[in-house]
Amino acid sequence: MKQKRLALCLKVCTVIIALAAGLILLVILPNQAAWCLEVCPEYQWLTIPTYILVCGSYLPCLGALVAFYRICMEIGRDNSFCRENVRRLLFIAGCAVTGILLCVTQAVLMAAAQALHPGVLLLCLLICLFGITVAAAAAILSHLVEKACDLREDHDLTV
Repeated sequence: MKQKRLALCLKVCTVIIALAAGLILLVILPNQAAWCLEVCPEYQWLTIPTYILVCGSYLPCLGALVAFYRICMEIGRDNSFCRENVRRLLFIAGCAVTGILLCVTQAVLMAAAQALHPGVLLLCLLICLFGITVAAAAAILSHLVEKACDLREDHDLTV
């Protein structure tokens, strides 16, 4: 697959993921949380913190997707191994860690209120595992891209 076509495919996937994440985090989860709070009115005080944490979770996701989209643009320009991509990959790793912290905060808040359903706990654990995987992969790729940048710069100086 040619680089321009690969970059286009990755950009389309990124936009689809951003729309799906927005739908889930900004529409479906807040509606489900509202429904749960209607069923259990004793947890009504959790409405605003839950809404803030769930909707706030979209920001690191969006930030990571924007950074990845910009990496795709560099791939399309045949500039995959550049210092900007190193910084973007580190930013993506930071966004993943931020997402983990928001998820853990939500789980702790719900556990403190004795409202943590085992299914929600399992979902939080899966989200944290996914976040750790993304953070590790982005950090490793950042290191590899940085090494490739060094090699390219050395090669450019020799030629």
